[in-house]
Amino acid sequence: MVEFDLSDILAEEIVIEHATLAVYEYQVGTYGASVNCQRIKTAWVEAGVIWATRPQLGARVWDSIFTDGVPGWWEFDITEQVQLWVDGEQENCGVALVHSPGCTFPIVYSSDYSADPNLRPKLTVEYSPRSEVQASSWGLIKANF
Repeated sequence: MVEFDLSDILAEEIVIEHATLAVYEYQVGTYGASVNCQRIKTAWVEAGVIWATRPQLGARVWDSIFTDGVPGWWEFDITEQVQLWVDGEQENCGVALVHSPGCTFPIVYSSDYSADPNLRPKLTVEYSPRSEVQASSWGLIKANF
């Protein structure tokens, strides 16, 4: 589970062009297992999460990867999810990485990994401002036809 603070962009009128979650797998699990990236629907606190208290997940899978048995970066496209958070349509409680049933889950570095901060989870967001001019211009053009 991972959650990023998006408060710097939540108040902005922006369009998310692309948002990628990257996590570094350092201990390999089951080869060929699928790992899904799903929205977390309820608030959680890292120190208090165990199996019995895990937060509720959304049903939609935003992106999936198949493990290749080699340590390295995994990337998940969560563009639509980040747009929903920015637009205030869903609460930002983060996302969870969920593996195939019966598989040994590989281990990824967390945000408190201090040996090499470059291997911590990353959220890269590319965005542009929303343009009200385009919307009103289209209305004028449409009205003239």
